[in-house]
Amino acid sequence: MRAWPQTPPGLENADFGAAGAWLKARPCSETDPESPLLKVPGSARMRTVPDGLWLWFGGDANDPYVDLFAVEVCGGLQNLLDKRSRYAPSLHSLLITCPLAWLLSPVPGNEAVPRWQATGLLDQAPSRALVLPVRDIRVLYALKPRQFQEFACGSLAHAHELFAPIDALTGIGAWRAPAMRDFLGRAARRASFWDSAIVPQGRDESRGRHIASFASQAGNHPVRIVGNQRIDTEGDHGFNVAREIDGPRYDREAERLRQ
Repeated sequence: MRAWPQTPPGLENADFGAAGAWLKARPCSETDPESPLLKVPGSARMRTVPDGLWLWFGGDANDPYVDLFAVEVCGGLQNLLDKRSRYAPSLHSLLITCPLAWLLSPVPGNEAVPRWQATGLLDQAPSRALVLPVRDIRVLYALKPRQFQEFACGSLAHAHELFAPIDALTGIGAWRAPAMRDFLGRAARRASFWDSAIVPQGRDESRGRHIASFASQAGNHPVRIVGNQRIDTEGDHGFNVAREIDGPRYDREAERLRQ
């Protein structure tokens, strides 16, 4: 996961275009002496350091928060049960502690920007660690293939959980695979909302691409994204697929809407 980017693959548009920034916290850079950790408020022992951790810094200076995407590699089913318990919904809030040294270090790949500045929450360099409440948690648990099959056969995932065999994560360039990106996209907050697919005319905000030529064909009809299809809604008369976004991937939902 050291090769994974600063934004979790598939989660580039996780928050409906709200102001915020993703930063990769773990695995930490070789130059980072410390990395962020999760903790229960007031506890010096109830701490969790995931194998993979990405932080979405949202809100503003008056009401900051963090959404997190974590990856936990589990050595066995007992280890999985232990790690699941750390992220189970509860009445108390989790906190994320970002060490001062980590905040002052530059963003890997962009040495001119320190992490504290990339968060968009601070007007000046901090003088101490930054502790923020965790608003939302999504966790991917990676298991050995045989244990993954055993667990998947008789278990249910909670709303914040994803499960995958470790082989799907460790291949060279695995995070670039369309199947992996689509799978991780299920962890996006926007994935729970149908209307996340609505796009303003003239610009595809969910993909960050201009669609002026498409908008001229669609007229004043709203544009909707379903899977990898751009769809023009024609009032109350159904849907017409305009064109694919990312290539020839077959999309059952778009096919259903065509009929």
